[in-house]
Amino acid sequence: MPRHLLAYAGLIAALSPLTAQAAVDTPRVRTDWTIEQIAKATAAAWPALADEKLDMAFYRSAQILASDGRRAWLIDAHGHRAIDAKAVRALDLPPDGGTYAPLEWQGKPTVYLGMAGDLADAKNRCPTREPCHTWEDLFSLATHEALHFYGQNNWHEQAETSRATPFPIETTPRQYRGQLLLRLRDAIDGKPQALGQASYWLKRWQAEYPEEARNIADTDRMEGVAMYVDRLAVLLANRAPRYSAQWRRILLKQADHDLEYRVGISVDEESYTLGALASALLDRRGVSWWQRVAAGATPLDLLLQGEPPIVNDADQALNERIRQVVQRRLGWIGLAISPFVQTWQASDSRILLLPDSALRGSYQSAGFFSLSHGPRTLIHRFDATLALSGGRARIKSATVAQIGAAFDCAPGSDRFYAIALTPEELSPSRDGRLRLENERFSIDIPFPQQSGAQPRMYCAQA
Repeated sequence: MPRHLLAYAGLIAALSPLTAQAAVDTPRVRTDWTIEQIAKATAAAWPALADEKLDMAFYRSAQILASDGRRAWLIDAHGHRAIDAKAVRALDLPPDGGTYAPLEWQGKPTVYLGMAGDLADAKNRCPTREPCHTWEDLFSLATHEALHFYGQNNWHEQAETSRATPFPIETTPRQYRGQLLLRLRDAIDGKPQALGQASYWLKRWQAEYPEEARNIADTDRMEGVAMYVDRLAVLLANRAPRYSAQWRRILLKQADHDLEYRVGISVDEESYTLGALASALLDRRGVSWWQRVAAGATPLDLLLQGEPPIVNDADQALNERIRQVVQRRLGWIGLAISPFVQTWQASDSRILLLPDSALRGSYQSAGFFSLSHGPRTLIHRFDATLALSGGRARIKSATVAQIGAAFDCAPGSDRFYAIALTPEELSPSRDGRLRLENERFSIDIPFPQQSGAQPRMYCAQA
């Protein structure tokens, strides 16, 4: 599952004892300080989360296994300690900052967390001009993914749904969801009629775009609730009194940040904030909602099901901002995916299938898109490492397809990342291996097996 780091830099820095530290001057000291802050946050928040909902009891025993490639630490509700980095490197997981993976360590549910790269100091300052990770980013990420791995693993999921945004991107549904987000933000702020106004935009979006609403429902549930929990964890870590003015102020700042940077990007990017705000409002009401969401309802539907719609005008400034975002993305995403689509559709193209079970750690992406022709789901700017039988594949911010199907050349696998290649690119080297090195791929594996039923498909083995 794709992950966008949940940036909190500047949103809550003035709050708590966690951030009041001396200046951090070296990468090693920054790393040590970040580990200490994550450990303090874990000790403060995870036991409290364990008491919140039945599906969150695992937080009481869960762990974070953090590594920057040279050193490693084990973090839980009782503190942190350095551990043998060699044993962690043996897991063959990338140490890059923001990577993650589920695993069992010493018999306990664990989230692996990469720590390499630039880290912010105590004042959320980055050592270079490049973006860097704050302790809130990394703690939120670990909390968020832990819920996916160990709290939502038995949640009901609908068949044949997709988080992909139809491409070309349509402006209107992005505007409807943006207006809905704005009304939920107003509800957090206590504005009268905000929920009725939100109900209007929800029902209008569902009526005019029923297929999108059906496809994105699971993502609204899964990602929205996970973001609610990771933001709740940061609030608990900073000891902000629940439902206090301080609590509300932080939620509003987060919503304003999301209105600025999340709307208009894609339907699944909106899922995080819409689900998080709806979950927060349900909890504030004291409604019993968690098990109904686990069974298939969305937080949005539960929050607004009893709210008569109140017709209201769109915020034109927000609509215009979303229109501009969509237009920019149409241009550069179209340019990025066009070569992939052309190669895929070429009569002599070859498709390299990489089983997703070979993925090492997490992947990064810039969005999921669906086309009316070609593969159902494209992943834009997919960045990942896969450990395959007899070799490795490194994908470097390339467009790939995501395919859920069985192929005779890969028995036992039914989920793949698919790369469209020319015959020249997918041809054996002198030693019979597939060696491909360019700006998009670094692949060195035994030459993949050709499918008998679909001859242009070539399967790498996990």
